[in-house]
Amino acid sequence: MLIEETVFKFFLDNFSTIKAIIFFASLIYSLNLLLFWLYLEIKNQDEIGFWIGLFEIIKYYRRVKDKKLNYEEVKKVYLENHFNGLIALKKFFLEVIEIFGFQGKDVEEKIKNIPNEDLPNKEDVLKAIKIISLLEKQPRSDLKEEEIELIYSTLEKALYYLNVIEKEDFLVTSRVLL
Repeated sequence: MLIEETVFKFFLDNFSTIKAIIFFASLIYSLNLLLFWLYLEIKNQDEIGFWIGLFEIIKYYRRVKDKKLNYEEVKKVYLENHFNGLIALKKFFLEVIEIFGFQGKDVEEKIKNIPNEDLPNKEDVLKAIKIISLLEKQPRSDLKEEEIELIYSTLEKALYYLNVIEKEDFLVTSRVLL
């Protein structure tokens, strides 16, 4: 019984010291595991492409997320001049599609290759982009303001579905529905 009491008293008196020793031992062990993992990654060069690609995707995603200011500029251009705003929105949307890396030869194929979970209104987006392309070639058009707002809200909804913008402009979408 005396030995157990002395051991217990020793651990009780030196608890913070023992805790610090265990902490530093686990820290050194974790760092060694990390260094060993890095050694294996460098040794197997074929797997390093995954990590480089992952960091590039994160970089591109942040670049798109930082484009909120650019989207705000597109919205300002749209409010000043509807036709120029549609063209600017189309260019912004195509840049987002390019940055996200959707595969395809042309814009139509890239949009069709987007999964339905990410972009449920593909057909509407394709129609809107075709209409805006026609407007670029022939600026004079007989489009009504409601039709222009419908085209704008379609591309805006696509950007919302792709998580580029945080929320839709409900003023534009509510005007279209009225």
